[in-house]
Amino acid sequence: MPWEFLPTPALQARRAFLSPERKRYQDFADGLCSVPVFNDYFVLGRLKAQGRFSPGDMVVNGQTGDFLTGGHIPKALLEPGPSVRTLLDALMKKHYSVWRHLHSDGNRAAMEARILDRMGCSLTDDLRPEELASRYESWEWQERQCKYVVNGQRVYDYLGLRWALPMWDKEFMDFWATVPMRLRFGQEFFRRYLAKWNYRGLFQGYRSEARRWPGPAGLAVKAVDKVLTLAALRGLQERFVRDASYYGHYGNLYKMHGFRRFLKIIPRATVPPQARGVVALNLETWFRDNEIQRYI
Repeated sequence: MPWEFLPTPALQARRAFLSPERKRYQDFADGLCSVPVFNDYFVLGRLKAQGRFSPGDMVVNGQTGDFLTGGHIPKALLEPGPSVRTLLDALMKKHYSVWRHLHSDGNRAAMEARILDRMGCSLTDDLRPEELASRYESWEWQERQCKYVVNGQRVYDYLGLRWALPMWDKEFMDFWATVPMRLRFGQEFFRRYLAKWNYRGLFQGYRSEARRWPGPAGLAVKAVDKVLTLAALRGLQERFVRDASYYGHYGNLYKMHGFRRFLKIIPRATVPPQARGVVALNLETWFRDNEIQRYI
């Protein structure tokens, strides 16, 4: 299939999200261990409706290549004097802060106790940076990659498509488990290999610009962001970036929830609920659709 860019019209995305079909997919993909993934649900659904798929078509994506090659190792674990506390802080910041107003001392203590129990260590253990990184990656592999990231394949199942995860090949995973942390941090070894191999010129300068603000609206957002940054107005700049995230890289997912709901939950975040990103909105939707008491 040739490469083709499919924009996400806000009205169509909102209608799709409110439809009974979305609820059926959500129930299908719900394994009670993670919220269903909607990243490519809308676009793939449009392609199927247009008859663009043929029997036997297979979808192949790059999950979980960035994780396996070291792209998720926290920088803090390589700085002088890392500890189990450093490890816990890194996990809590990334994986337990979707709703910031729930980040109370009591909730944090309960989550940290559970994490330590799963990892089989305590705050007083003296672990080398390599051991800390290993435990961090082991936790993320088991609790995020296996449960949430790979759950994104359910959309292919729902649409009747075959799929493959070559990056989860056992031999490939076993190899990366033998690469020292210093060579995996920041995907150092992986990037060096691609630059040297450079199959058919595909990987020369392959790291393109991370376009946080795509499209025409993104140009305006970037301009204002730059002005506020140069003026050293950090507080105002941070609020502006948060408010403008509806037009950012994940704008196609925010559109499914609608601009009013986005404005109600995401911007400013000075009082509860204090949501972080699209996953927070998906979680709220899951609670509402399943008529479960809201804790958020």
